Amino acid sequence: MNSLSKSILKKIILFLFVILFFSKAEAQKFTATVQQQVQQNKLSQLDALFLQAVAMFAPEELPAEYSELDFEVQKCGFELQGRIQSNFNKFSSVQQQALYNYLSRPDLPFAILSSDSLFRIHYTIFGSDAVPAEDSDQTGIPDYVEEVVRAMENNYQVEVLSIGLNNPPPDNKDGPQWDVYIKNIPNYYGYTSFDSRLSSNPEVWTSYITIDNDYVHTPTTQLEGMRITTAHEFFHMIQLGYNFRFSDVFLLEIGAVWMEDVIYDEVNQYIDYLDDFFDTTNRPFNTTNGSYEYGLCIWFHFLEKRLQSIYFVADIWDYIVDFPAIQAVDRLLKDKGTNFQNELTLFYGWNYFTGSRADTLQYYPEGDMYPEFQDSDLDGIYTITRDTTISDIVVPTGAKYYTFEVTDGTSLTIMPVNTDTVIYYNANKEFSINFTRDMNSIYQYYLTNGIYFNLLSEAGSIIKGTAFIQNPDNSGRVLFLDAVSPDLFKAEGIPECYPNPFILEEHSFVSIPFEMEQSDQVRIKIVTPSGYLVWEDRSSFTGPTIFKWDGRTVQGQKVSGGIYIYIISSGDRVLRQGKIAVIN
Repeated sequence: MNSLSKSILKKIILFLFVILFFSKAEAQKFTATVQQQVQQNKLSQLDALFLQAVAMFAPEELPAEYSELDFEVQKCGFELQGRIQSNFNKFSSVQQQALYNYLSRPDLPFAILSSDSLFRIHYTIFGSDAVPAEDSDQTGIPDYVEEVVRAMENNYQVEVLSIGLNNPPPDNKDGPQWDVYIKNIPNYYGYTSFDSRLSSNPEVWTSYITIDNDYVHTPTTQLEGMRITTAHEFFHMIQLGYNFRFSDVFLLEIGAVWMEDVIYDEVNQYIDYLDDFFDTTNRPFNTTNGSYEYGLCIWFHFLEKRLQSIYFVADIWDYIVDFPAIQAVDRLLKDKGTNFQNELTLFYGWNYFTGSRADTLQYYPEGDMYPEFQDSDLDGIYTITRDTTISDIVVPTGAKYYTFEVTDGTSLTIMPVNTDTVIYYNANKEFSINFTRDMNSIYQYYLTNGIYFNLLSEAGSIIKGTAFIQNPDNSGRVLFLDAVSPDLFKAEGIPECYPNPFILEEHSFVSIPFEMEQSDQVRIKIVTPSGYLVWEDRSSFTGPTIFKWDGRTVQGQKVSGGIYIYIISSGDRVLRQGKIAVIN
């Protein structure tokens, strides 16, 4: 390091000593300490970010009160570098100079090309960055370096040639090859660094990868640690060739952790990140805290099983060029005949079926190794002995979990989901879970022993849910729920069907409310304007109810877009009719 850089760092260290005060009794871990000081207004967000950068690139240069803390090994420095890039112009000139030095490419004396000439692997055999010296095949290249070459070639075969993701942009630094630097990284598995911005809309970058020189300090060690890291970081390098938005980082990490398991399925390191994901309910889907987003990789495991393919990931990144992460996923799912809201609801439902509840054929193939929701993890446990209502709120794209027990041994677990994807605003939604013994109400799901239940919300179809009914004999059934409004029949006149228009790719059902004063058999028909019968149902009831139509014919086929007519009749009397606009 030159004398100017040393002088700058001395000034930074002095500055931090002046403005910061730390008591080791308050916290022992570096990340927790920094976050705590931000919350206590002892440290600004920007200075905290700078400290994290020092901890990643040059931990030996941290002020003493930080260097003595415990450093948990972090999975990936990509998110941190993204935050640095997004905020670079806000740092002081002194901090910017230090960051410029940190973000510069490593300078290592040796390099080797992969056999396909796509990768240049940089390394040294001297000092703290030295790779292990073993050279069992006497080629003059350390075995570890040759293993890195093989790993990168393997990653390219899977991620680009098999899945169909785009090549990363060539960087043209000492050749067009993609560069991998092997260094001693004390606190991380590895990271992908932003190098040169090629365009702003979409934001495309050249990049390079830095990985550890031995993986003896990481939970997954040695060659296994190296291999999953190269798979992870190469996907980040690919991602930077599509479009980088910092708000999409959660999905970029989901994909990169999932990719580790696609290529190195035998390692299963992703399971180590599931505890934080399962420990706390009711968090936005795009939560990014250095842990949660890694556990959220099971979203891609969920999609892989639902879509019976790994190739969906290339379609998502094609959409990311023009659309933010959740919209990109939604468009991919609409191409497959579903949508983000419905799949998110099922996803949260699947997450209840892990551990001892796992069904590895129907749900996650490795779900028996996942953490399991315990009673202490649930948002509530209730005993149902009479009409009961519980109300709560759920954050956008979040879910809550409740178990209701009946004295006959039946239990009901409901997972309400706020499917509103406007997750950057105050869009928490209130819902209710109601139980009644009145079979002539709008409570349309039967539980047991004369008890009915429903999921209600003023937000209507924004709240969805999955319900699991477990019988005393341990048999069970799973239901998909759309919330209905509790005021549906209180307004003057019965409302028309909703939603209308009925968009098949976005809505599970069109609901047609109806009320009978006296018990009688009622027939509902869906017909074309020319009178051709599309679907029908018959039932006997009294009081308010809701007919639901899923947009399919009596043969189970989705209808075409157009105008349809519903007709509700009793005997020869037409009691109600109206139009439904269907969009397919």
